[in-house]
Amino acid sequence: MYNYWSSFYDVRFIQIKSSSHHYKEPEIMGKIIYLLLSFLIMTNNLFANNNELLLTRELSQSLALINSNANIWPKFKISSKPIIVYFSNQHHYAYYFSPINSNWKIQSDQSFPVYFLDHDEYEIDNLSWSDGNIIDGQPSFVFGLETIKDISNRDILHLLFHERFHIFQFEDFPVQIYNFGTYTGFNQIENVKLTYIEDLALGEYLTNDNIEALKDYVAINQYRQKLMGDISTIYEATKENMEGIADYYGWSVAISNEAERNQAMITTYKNKCGIDKLIKCQLQDRYYFTGAAVGIALDNLSVGDWKDKLVKNKSFIRNQLHQYFSFSDTQISQRVNQAKERYNYAEITRPIEVAIERYKERRSKEMNSYNNQPGVKLNIERRPCNLFGMTMADENFYIDSNIQLYINQIGNSSCPDHSIIVNYFNIPYVLKTENIGRIQVKIDNDTLLEIDGKSISAKDLSATDTAIDFNNLYLKNTVIEIEIKNRSARLDIKGNELNLITNFDKE
Repeated sequence: MYNYWSSFYDVRFIQIKSSSHHYKEPEIMGKIIYLLLSFLIMTNNLFANNNELLLTRELSQSLALINSNANIWPKFKISSKPIIVYFSNQHHYAYYFSPINSNWKIQSDQSFPVYFLDHDEYEIDNLSWSDGNIIDGQPSFVFGLETIKDISNRDILHLLFHERFHIFQFEDFPVQIYNFGTYTGFNQIENVKLTYIEDLALGEYLTNDNIEALKDYVAINQYRQKLMGDISTIYEATKENMEGIADYYGWSVAISNEAERNQAMITTYKNKCGIDKLIKCQLQDRYYFTGAAVGIALDNLSVGDWKDKLVKNKSFIRNQLHQYFSFSDTQISQRVNQAKERYNYAEITRPIEVAIERYKERRSKEMNSYNNQPGVKLNIERRPCNLFGMTMADENFYIDSNIQLYINQIGNSSCPDHSIIVNYFNIPYVLKTENIGRIQVKIDNDTLLEIDGKSISAKDLSATDTAIDFNNLYLKNTVIEIEIKNRSARLDIKGNELNLITNFDKE
């Protein structure tokens, strides 16, 4: 709206200057501008309301699809927990919900039982998504439908169902299925090159139902496993079991047409796995695609019990596909060589070595910049209450498969009971160590920390070399805000670092 106002203001100013002897003209222009602005505001509001209604109706239709097609994932009952979605205007919609609060109103224009609330009474609008919030006595799944800007309704619904399925996975799947471990495959040039023709083969299979392309995938995949070794193989297969299967569910529910679903998967993969995003793709993003594609292949091949085997036998989905085709070592080698020729291996993988070297250079530069950044290091333990939320960064660099440096991060995470809330406001650097659940940031020396009602600067605090037990803490500067309320916690200060340990029980 600011841009519209600026342009109209300029037109009016020029008109007044050039025709100042027509005294009524500025007044008329002002009225015209006012009417135009009013029209724009009304149009924008109407569009927002229409899209809100459209998106909630599409969500209702997707939920109806789940109810009519239990085979998407037979043992997952999405109705077991209310889904509460909200928009930036504080409009809330509740599905599978039995309200106690009389302010919730049933919607008559939906094909599915939906309740509407026009304001936030539960302090949930700061959550990107969260599980376990108690809404009218019911543990609920909360999701902000406008958390990510500039994506389609279809992609929003895919993301919602992906995250909701994760909750089921954590509750129902064996821990081995999502215990990722470590990964070194992204440091092996040949392995990285082979992943690109492996993914091309999967894309060809999804696009044209080409069974030979699927066989190419299986052969390349098995060949790479021997190249990488067991530890990296388990990492990949575990990522597929967790993220890939959640994407399989999310896409299958969000898009009922199979051809459209497959094309959406391929498009998303291409957007996330270009050469400029090579390492992140290798460590994270490609497994959403490969895992979902393997799940679809197992469906198409009528491997009817693959979902039960995944859970009961702790069986990797890629291994189930390997067993279906059962290639010998000789057949694997032959098919890999044929696939290299078929997919122009030498040509399409030529930029990869250059990209990896550039990545390493940029990673070193950003890591040095972080190390040289002034301020006090603050380490935050992030696992005490299953901190949930959504964060986004301009980019991230993998120091190794467990440590990532995020650049210009925004977003938030919190406990379901809001006893811990962390907000990021375009913070320059966040260093995350996955296997020990730690987030490290740097805060300015003059940042004030309020600890149980007493204020002290980060610089003064870092010089004390002591431990402080507390129940309430608050800090906020231009890039980060942390609030801890009524939780037994400790601030351990050693070597100019503040270690925020919050994994005590809430009092």
